[in-house]
Amino acid sequence: MTELSSAMLLDCRKLTSVKLPKGLKKLEAALFLNCTSLTSITLPNTVTCIENLAFSGCKSLTSVNIPEKVSVIGWGVFDGCKGLKFKEGLYLYDHGKKCYGYMGNKKSVTEIIIPEGVTYINEKAFTGLKNLERIRIPDSVTSIGDYAFSKCEKLNDVRLPGSIVNFKPGKCPFEVKYERVKELNKLAVMSFLEDFVKEPGCKYLKIAGIGADCCELALVYKKVTLWKGLFKTVELQSKVGEIKEVAARFKQLYEKTAT
Repeated sequence: MTELSSAMLLDCRKLTSVKLPKGLKKLEAALFLNCTSLTSITLPNTVTCIENLAFSGCKSLTSVNIPEKVSVIGWGVFDGCKGLKFKEGLYLYDHGKKCYGYMGNKKSVTEIIIPEGVTYINEKAFTGLKNLERIRIPDSVTSIGDYAFSKCEKLNDVRLPGSIVNFKPGKCPFEVKYERVKELNKLAVMSFLEDFVKEPGCKYLKIAGIGADCCELALVYKKVTLWKGLFKTVELQSKVGEIKEVAARFKQLYEKTAT
């Protein structure tokens, strides 16, 4: 046997241990959902995928191995598994590169700082952290899953990596309405500018205006606008060379004006 059906052991509240068949490749969705007496389990090294909610509600679970071949972990896989401890006690990782979920106290956490080196944040990874106010996402992150921070009602301080500059309405990791997409774009542009000011002449590069899809960057010195450029937010990273060229062109003017 190499397959087990979804929810096959759902609500088996007296189940304390289980031996999985060799050759098993996938743990189906909700396979052990609410098996509240399950304490430990060893997954065969052939497992490559753990589907949504596979161990959700297994409050007695204290030990589970994640085989090296696992490349996909769904959302909510370990929700309610209060006895489990993963790297740093807060996040569930796969080889230190992917952040699949949150394992801390959902009621008390107010800040999340994703470590450098993580490249991917899973869909719904941090959903429901109602007291979360601040998140920091490193530049190593290149992809954030849908609704990763949905229902984080108090979230007001977001540090986005410069590589992520736009989100599609309805697919946003922050599950916001369309009118708030421009606010997230502004955060992305500000993050872009934070890194960009290190370039010659760019310390006067400012956001002149921003919409849902476009942003206007300007070179401003002592309230005087020297140059403006209109960019699609999603294409901002591809315009780096153009912006650098314009900023460098004004560098000498900055220096003269400052003296």
